[in-house]
Amino acid sequence: MQEIKKWWKKVKLGEIALEIRNNFNPKKEREQIYLWLEHIEQQTLRISSYWSSNETLSLKLKFNSWDILFWKMRPYFRKVVKPNFSWVCSWEILVLNSNNWNSQNFLFYVVANEKFIDDVNKTTWWADRPRAKWEVMKNLEIFLPPLPTQQKIASILSKYDDLIENNNKRIKILEETAQSIYEEWFVKYNFPWSENIKMIDSGNDDFGMIPEGWGVKKVEEISLIVSKWPSLNYVDDKSQWIPVINQKCIRNWEIELNTIQFAEKLKDDKSYCYLEKYDILINSMWTWTLWRVSRNLTIDEKYIIHNCISFVRSNQNKLKQTILYYQIKSKEDYFISLSTWSTWQTTLNIKEIKNVDLIIPDIKIQNNFDNIVIKMFDEIWALKKQNQNLKETRDLLIPRLVSGELDVESLDVK
Repeated sequence: MQEIKKWWKKVKLGEIALEIRNNFNPKKEREQIYLWLEHIEQQTLRISSYWSSNETLSLKLKFNSWDILFWKMRPYFRKVVKPNFSWVCSWEILVLNSNNWNSQNFLFYVVANEKFIDDVNKTTWWADRPRAKWEVMKNLEIFLPPLPTQQKIASILSKYDDLIENNNKRIKILEETAQSIYEEWFVKYNFPWSENIKMIDSGNDDFGMIPEGWGVKKVEEISLIVSKWPSLNYVDDKSQWIPVINQKCIRNWEIELNTIQFAEKLKDDKSYCYLEKYDILINSMWTWTLWRVSRNLTIDEKYIIHNCISFVRSNQNKLKQTILYYQIKSKEDYFISLSTWSTWQTTLNIKEIKNVDLIIPDIKIQNNFDNIVIKMFDEIWALKKQNQNLKETRDLLIPRLVSGELDVESLDVK
């Protein structure tokens, strides 16, 4: 049993934290107000769907920017977040706030601690979609230092989060810049020297008039689509493993590094489909909260695809991979319209993608765009790797700090 440091107390979570109740169930109440927050990671909040037809009820359900959101369903996904704005919250989210004499930031790191979440997982109910209960969580024991120590611990850990947030802002700017260049050049046709280009009929109703020298081709004419899923045994021991990109890895048009799983290596290496840099990934079976299209920015690992993930790889002589990515991404709503729906997920026949028409710009303008955007993609990847390293370091520190293993009493932390 770990010894409690002087001035530290062992308390139950319910003694220092308040649950902000949200009894609203949009399915039960049949109201069109719902914020589905499945895409929560530590320090990241992504909103997939939001409908509102009742402003009064919305106001009753709002959480505040200082609250802590804990994803009750499948807590082993470790989805804990401090939002930076106020919004309506789903009934699947546990909203926590510390009482007045405790640091809210310290409480966040206690709840985000791997050990705490493991303890929560042991108490979940409902086997298929395990859920955490506040009635049980509030009785879990934690170590509580004096308020000044709480503030020091939170200050140390927050510095990592501030760096991560700054990197995220830079990533967002790069993403928006690349997207706007694509739309300006290949949707509005306002590319360099465009004023000297004659517009001609594309012969395709979707595109109408296009610049002279451009054309229209189907996806299968200019790219390779691969779906190959060998039987795999996922493992925790990484001595003989290979990293796997599966359904849960695709979020927000990117591969989420911390969700990657590992499988035993097969003797028959030919059964693998190895990803290459900038390959476009498509989840052909997804829940309605997940993004479908992603891209592989990685450069230091050999990944394989599995479990309904397919990839599209362009013939670079006809269409640059960067342009193909944005064109495929722009077709997501169309893919959804072709999908077969069930209660929790949709299924897309990957063959449907082959028949999608794409615009093929002049190779000169393709090269110009590719040279600009590739540098942005590489910078985004470097920032994401940096964030991953910061998160790993922070997550190693959290349990040692909130348990008192690392002494911060004498540190001058602001």
